[in-house]
Amino acid sequence: MKKWATISVAFIITAATTIIWIPLMVVTVMGTDPGSSCFGQGSNPPAGADVAPTDTGVLADAQRGHARTIIAVGEQMSIPRQGIVVALATGSQESGLRMLANDGTDPRLAPDQRDVAESLNYPHDGVGRDHGSVNFMQQQYPWWGTVDELMNPQIAAVKFYEALLKVPGWDSMPVAVAAQTVQGSQFPDAYADDEVIARQLYAELRGAGADAPPLPEGHVHAAASGEAYEMAASEVLCGNGKAMNCAPTANPAEEGLTPDALRVMRCITEHFGPRPWANVGERPSGVDRDHQEGRAVDAMMTGGEDDYRTPGGKGKGDQIAEFVVQNADALGVKYVIWYEKIWTRNGNGVGTPGSWAPYNYPLGGNSTDTVAHRDHVHVSVYGNGAAGPAPGATGDGNSRSPIDPGKYTLTSGYGYRDNPTGSGGQFHAGLDFSADAGTRIYATNGGTITEAGNVGDGYGNKVVITDGNTSYLYGHQIDGGIKVRPGDVVEAGTEIGAVGTTGDSTGNHLHYEIRIDGKSTDPMAYLQNQGVKA
Repeated sequence: MKKWATISVAFIITAATTIIWIPLMVVTVMGTDPGSSCFGQGSNPPAGADVAPTDTGVLADAQRGHARTIIAVGEQMSIPRQGIVVALATGSQESGLRMLANDGTDPRLAPDQRDVAESLNYPHDGVGRDHGSVNFMQQQYPWWGTVDELMNPQIAAVKFYEALLKVPGWDSMPVAVAAQTVQGSQFPDAYADDEVIARQLYAELRGAGADAPPLPEGHVHAAASGEAYEMAASEVLCGNGKAMNCAPTANPAEEGLTPDALRVMRCITEHFGPRPWANVGERPSGVDRDHQEGRAVDAMMTGGEDDYRTPGGKGKGDQIAEFVVQNADALGVKYVIWYEKIWTRNGNGVGTPGSWAPYNYPLGGNSTDTVAHRDHVHVSVYGNGAAGPAPGATGDGNSRSPIDPGKYTLTSGYGYRDNPTGSGGQFHAGLDFSADAGTRIYATNGGTITEAGNVGDGYGNKVVITDGNTSYLYGHQIDGGIKVRPGDVVEAGTEIGAVGTTGDSTGNHLHYEIRIDGKSTDPMAYLQNQGVKA
């Protein structure tokens, strides 16, 4: 187990017979336990602080580069923020975020570890001799992989995440506990003080996966986190089919929004100019959870020439509301509320589908401008409805709900879940149908059974039906309840299994999701586009 050490570097100025030691700089590097070395054979840095730094400014370019790699790989694997923080904290504690080779001189090496010195032939930032440990995670050769794999920063990060995802409940553990569970360190408490710099690095470098090189062939893995279907919003299907896409606004209010909500915010900004926004978590959840789950935006009509209390501001609000309605399909819009009126796409129990109707606040009273929606245009969206069905998405016109009406309750929608701010939160990529254990599950669409069983990825017992470029996943089914086998060809309405709570589940429910070309899309909008009411 490595310790952070702060080394003061000095130079000597000689004036006559006086020697003056003047500190030149402070370099934060990673020391080692007594008797070991990570700076080169025979090097023993002086003891220093045994806690990680809290200022990312002290890190060298190489250290930040490795942190960027850890974040990028996590994002490419759709690892939630908490998992990436665990990985950064581990790298910080184990190596100071330095890629370490191993000189193979530790007398404790097992016979099959003695060629670990081959790691010296790969790019590295320092040299250690702790058993057979190499790289920034100090993974033991050969049990974590070959030298060639472990000295590849991307693969080293992939291997850490793969190990983390196998830990049951890791995402509810403290960072230090999750890291220790993966690493099995003799110093289980040492990771705790690395959490601060890990979170700072994530805040500074998140998004690194957007420009990162692809993962090496054979090392591309989907996340199977505490709930395998929770993923980064960047991984959802976005921009295909009829979807309208406008330039990003660089407004922090974008954070936590589903793709449809982003489309609305960006396209209103592009066509009508910047304005204040009230988005994720900034509205009460008493009526629905659209704001909390990133499926709603409020274009505020306050201040300046756009103030709703002026004729010009009221007129601008009228234009924005009408623009959203006219482009409802391309923006994935479910309903719009503006100035005491509501437009709804499919009725949703209010008004007439496809037309404006008087709006009455469901919890009673329209006494204030905000409650009556006079000071903002509220837009609720499906999540990613505008992107699907994408070109080539199939459906035979006989689609149906996965569970019979009246036998389920929708308990979680498509979007950010239980995430009041949306900041770095987990994206729920499907619908949850809560129902009694054993409730029958039916194929919503026809196709070929490509998976049927439990592969340990968090979904529990699951069935996957594939038709062309579209896959339908039915997760958490009861033990012994699956009715189909891989290779079977089924039609919409075929009984395929039964509701359960296997895998990463906290109660009996069906998790249902749809992927088009491997990317998730909003199941609610997809089914409604095929005439199914879920």
